[in-house]
Amino acid sequence: MGRRCKLRADWEQVKESVMLDLLRQKFSPFQHPGMAWKLMNTGERKLYEGTPRWTDLYWGCDPITLKGKNRLGVLLMQVRDEIRDDAQAFAGYKNGQPPKPLERGDVKT
Repeated sequence: MGRRCKLRADWEQVKESVMLDLLRQKFSPFQHPGMAWKLMNTGERKLYEGTPRWTDLYWGCDPITLKGKNRLGVLLMQVRDEIRDDAQAFAGYKNGQPPKPLERGDVKT
């Protein structure tokens, strides 16, 4: 599809920030807890976007030689690290559900 539609003029300058924003939404523990858990279950493993048919060596890499920039894999690992570092994002999760919002009387000052 990307080859059939006209890209915005500044696409080369913004494509990584656009992809990062989209990945943050897709793997948000609050919007899509199941997807967030799947990403977190990759642990510390290095993530690769294997692209043997597409030969897209910018977003992915050859799955055998690992030749390519693998920018999608790198951005996925960045999102995974952001989720892990945000302790409140997973605090209180049970069965993939976000914690119950605090009520007014729940917080003692």
